[in-house]
Amino acid sequence: MKQALSQFRQWLTRFTLPAEQGRYRPALVLALSLGGLLVAIAVTGVAGLAINQNVHDITERALEIDVNLEDEADDMRAAILDLRHFHRDLYFDGADQPNARQNLENAYMELGEQLGDYAEIDLEPIPGIATDEEMRQMANDYWRDFQAAINLHQTDPDAFEAASDIGLERINEMETAAEALDRLGERRAEASLANVDEANSDARNILLSVLGGLVLVGAALVWVTIRVIAQFRALYTSQQVASIRLSQALQAKSDFIADASHELRTPLTVLRGNAEAGLAIDRNSVHREILEDIVAEAGRMTKLVEDLLFLARSDADSVPLDIESLPAEPLLLELSERARMLVRGAGASFATRLDGYGTLDVDSTRI
Repeated sequence: MKQALSQFRQWLTRFTLPAEQGRYRPALVLALSLGGLLVAIAVTGVAGLAINQNVHDITERALEIDVNLEDEADDMRAAILDLRHFHRDLYFDGADQPNARQNLENAYMELGEQLGDYAEIDLEPIPGIATDEEMRQMANDYWRDFQAAINLHQTDPDAFEAASDIGLERINEMETAAEALDRLGERRAEASLANVDEANSDARNILLSVLGGLVLVGAALVWVTIRVIAQFRALYTSQQVASIRLSQALQAKSDFIADASHELRTPLTVLRGNAEAGLAIDRNSVHREILEDIVAEAGRMTKLVEDLLFLARSDADSVPLDIESLPAEPLLLELSERARMLVRGAGASFATRLDGYGTLDVDSTRI
């Protein structure tokens, strides 16, 4: 500001008479000031329109592509998880169980609908991000091969198990691709909000610069000052409205996460209750180990769902950890058993040798 005042004084002295005459050329100074102000108004108007269009484009992209991309990726991940769930139900319970095939087919159809929604998003090709055609090809390959192997459940168990393992690998590939898409949507939504804030900051800076220029022009140009202020107030208001719209969209996303987390608690409770009932009926069942794993994993998933619900309903950046001191050997044995179950599902073997002593300060539900 000091530099601007100095330059203004230097410019003003060019249009003054010698000091002994003791007066200025007011008409010329006023004309040049008015001309400079008109130029400033023109430049400001063009800049304001550009900023307004920029904010509009950013908000439009955030609402129609970035936030929508994140929501569709979340829905796609949920559909893939459902498909995996019913795939495992059919594998463990048998294809002849009531509704086993129908549930799996319904989950596959739901995934197809989510892939259709993903295809409607006009997303440019991005390295490392699966396109809708690639996602649909993975889903079609899974369904074609595993559906053909379902009838082998009784006649050729080995072939059915091999097809199931391949199907689970393809489901994992789809889930990994959906996670990458979800992370991309989150980054883009955050970047769009940052761009809107930056545009608002630029508009405020331009507004302050114009106001400073109007003060230098003087009382003769007050009416021009009022006009410029009115224009920029309208521009600032439109940018604030755009920012509010984007904030509301992000809040709607948080509300969706909270609702989804709340709805997940009931099926998890039912799953755990059924497994516990099965254990209570026959503790010596051949499926005892599987039921115990279901009870343990359902408890962990319930904890994670509750944490997700806590994050969605609060301003916290992360869930507080419940740290406790646990004996090292039992904890490591439990982790190795969980790892063995995952490795066994992939058709491999797993061996451990644990020599753990002492205690570990950990949150056991998050390991």
